[in-house]
Amino acid sequence: GKVVYSGWKGNYGKYIKIRHAQNYTTTYGHLSRIGKGIGTRKEVKQGEIIGYVGSTGLSTGPHLDFRITRNGRYVNFVKMDFPRAEPVDPKYSKQFERTKKEYTTCLKKLKESKENLMRFPDKRQARRKYWFIPFPLDRIIR
Repeated sequence: GKVVYSGWKGNYGKYIKIRHAQNYTTTYGHLSRIGKGIGTRKEVKQGEIIGYVGSTGLSTGPHLDFRITRNGRYVNFVKMDFPRAEPVDPKYSKQFERTKKEYTTCLKKLKESKENLMRFPDKRQARRKYWFIPFPLDRIIR
């Protein structure tokens, strides 16, 4: 894809927006830092390091705010069928499957509920009714 924005973006803090084929865009917010050489108009490829997880902007703790849009509308990336990538090297397959199972379990447990949401009274945020409050993965996995 092509980086269309790289820098500070208000509540998102350090932020990167990438335009992809077929009117898709991906955004990455709250980064601690942006990868070396990643700037507007830079072509990037899958697997390239573009940034590092952080807690910049309006953030309650280190995490990545990752979003996908198509034609300007948000897309549930968990339900997307992505093009196939290079297979995992067989020497890493057991580790990969273990990690995949662990994160899949986490994602299934992460359901938006009132326990994970809080009202945000700040007038600047009036457009958003709720904010997601991230919590440690070790609490989810148990």
